[in-house]
Amino acid sequence: MRKTRLLLAAFCCLLFASCDKDSLKAFVLDGTWTGYLENTYQDRWGVSSVAYKTAIKFVQETMYSGYGYEVDYDVSRPYDGYYYSEFSWNVNDGVITIRYYNGWNPVYIRDYTLNLATFRGRWIEGTREIFFDFSPTSNFDWTPYQRNSRGVTTDKSETP
Repeated sequence: MRKTRLLLAAFCCLLFASCDKDSLKAFVLDGTWTGYLENTYQDRWGVSSVAYKTAIKFVQETMYSGYGYEVDYDVSRPYDGYYYSEFSWNVNDGVITIRYYNGWNPVYIRDYTLNLATFRGRWIEGTREIFFDFSPTSNFDWTPYQRNSRGVTTDKSETP
């Protein structure tokens, strides 16, 4: 299904010539992705890292932007040790920006690979560099996370 949508989008780009790289990236980004986020940092004992299983959904509303939600969880306790958050996103000059509704620092994704099979790279959140490696999925169950949400209010009027 995603391949058919991408071929249709590519055909429309060729036909109308108003399609640009940012709108094509936004189109490919639309959907649910699962994988890992890894935060590497240096403490007094050396280099350490923390990895989380993550599911992130991008819903495209305009040619370049939309909203979404993310859950980061401990693989051994997926419904107990998690954090759910909602956000808005946009693509501008190839940079994907995520702005969380809870006021966290915005995320800027500049160095990445995005295609129908993978979304991987690094994002910058404040002074932290976080590596990610996601694959598309169509069967992630968001219900337990949205219903028992921890962290972010779902009131989109709080958007910064």
